Amino acid sequence: MTSPPRRWECTTLSGAFGRQWTNIAGSLGDTDEETDSEHTGRFMGTEAYGDSIDRTMMYYGLPFIQEADFPFNNYFTRLESPSGNNVFEVITSWMKHIPEGKWPNWMDTLLSKSPMQWDNSSNAGFSEGSHTWLPISTDYYTVNVDVQKTQPRSALMLYQELSLLHANELLLNRGWFCYLKTDSQFVVYTREMDGIDRIFLVVLNFGESSLLNLKQMISSIPTKVRIRLSTNSTNKGSEVDTQAIALGKGEGLILEYNTKTLLHHQTDFRDRCFVSNRACYSSVLNILYSCARHLDERDEDTGILFCSKHLQ
Repeated sequence: MTSPPRRWECTTLSGAFGRQWTNIAGSLGDTDEETDSEHTGRFMGTEAYGDSIDRTMMYYGLPFIQEADFPFNNYFTRLESPSGNNVFEVITSWMKHIPEGKWPNWMDTLLSKSPMQWDNSSNAGFSEGSHTWLPISTDYYTVNVDVQKTQPRSALMLYQELSLLHANELLLNRGWFCYLKTDSQFVVYTREMDGIDRIFLVVLNFGESSLLNLKQMISSIPTKVRIRLSTNSTNKGSEVDTQAIALGKGEGLILEYNTKTLLHHQTDFRDRCFVSNRACYSSVLNILYSCARHLDERDEDTGILFCSKHLQ
């Protein structure tokens, strides 16, 4: 007599498949170690998620069971009408649940894209074939890389500047995330790190043109701060009054200012600050190192954070 087929939970199967793929990748070379090329590493992402944030986090694996390096975070793609409140909820929900030492990630689209529009030639310069598998957008003649790389205010130039800033600034790629304000219109947060006496303050406006008072949120903020990057390129590099920052409709700003008062050490902000992998910077040694997990591990007299081991 034939036994009935065994029933499996989807999450059980997905977890098993994740481990199998990890083993396959491991047979080709360790994904968590550097390759032969200096400063080059491998990672594994998986398009797998549960019906709740807790189940999705399972795909990060456990300390003794390696899964993917991270599951793709597709929660932004579920927002039908982005606002300050629901964007903030996506960010904080992931950061509150992510296992310590793991990396977050953010996806803003999950749909198929049309071929890259390189220039105004046949098939937008994407293919020499008679046609492409996915259709070329009809605006390719005027919207393409060749055109936008000559336009200082184009989307291409903005993304290139933002990517370069992120790659070169430890505050943006390793720093703490501390949120200051969230409502239907704004998301305001800082990026900061022990050992660096600067703060990046990010303001995202999801509504109409408005004035924003940052002094009400951070009493220690200077009267003037510098715009490091803006979706409105005419504002880049200028100084603005922190009590009345003018924001255009849908504008985003990255502000920068010097300070020795970091928010994640302050009691009022302690529950509003997140970091996936704690790190500190030594300007004297020019190294990044793993630092104290809790504020009570800071020397009260010297203010020095006890470190455990060097990361670099």
